[in-house]
Order: sequence, then structure tokens, then C-alpha cells
Amino acid sequence: MKLIQTVEAEGAVLCHDITQIIKGVTKDAVFRKGHVVTKEDIPVLLSVGKDQLYVWEKEEGMLHENDAAEILCAMCKGGNMERSQAKEGKIELTAACDGLLKVDNQGLKAVNRFGR
Repeated sequence: MKLIQTVEAEGAVLCHDITQIIKGVTKDAVFRKGHVVTKEDIPVLLSVGKDQLYVWEKEEGMLHENDAAEILCAMCKGGNMERSQAKEGKIELTAACDGLLKVDNQGLKAVNRFGR
């Protein structure tokens, strides 16, 4: 993680949510952790008082958490499962139909050993 000037943030990946607070109106994230900053985002970030941002610093051998979630999802998702969008390093898998979930014990161990 590194601190950069917001005006230089195009293409950077946010390390935390950016919250906008308007008293009596809203208190919500205008951008979520993992968002890739676009040129159009910069004026919005400045308008909520963010002159500097903590962004993800890519290092060899390191993955963004959403990229890691995509890899795990590909390893785990079965034919009768639906997935959510990657968010905060997670993808939720849910049943696409009624039935019984069977877990492949060797596959589970392979997932748990992944990256060791």
C-alpha cells in the first residue's frame, strides 16, 4: 500500500472505501475498496476531501484480493452454482437449484493447499 496524490491516481486500485457524508442526507461509500480510479473519478474524490489516497502497490508474486477470489472461484464452482461479483476479496457461491452438496475431499484439500 502506498500514499499518492489524488490527481495522479488514474489507474490506481483503492485500498479502502471512500465514504461521502452529507449530514442528514447520506453516509455511504462513493467508491469501494478495490475500485480502479478513472479520470472521471478524480473530481469526485477531490470533492469529498480526498487530496491523497492509499492505493494498492503491485509487487511480484502478489495478487489483488479480487483476482485471488476469481482464482478460488474457478477452482470451487460447480455446474449447479451461481456466483456473485468479486467484492472485497470475496465471491459468494450459491445453489442454482435444489439438491445435495457433495464435497470432493481431495479437491477441498487442494484448494486449502493452494499457494503453499
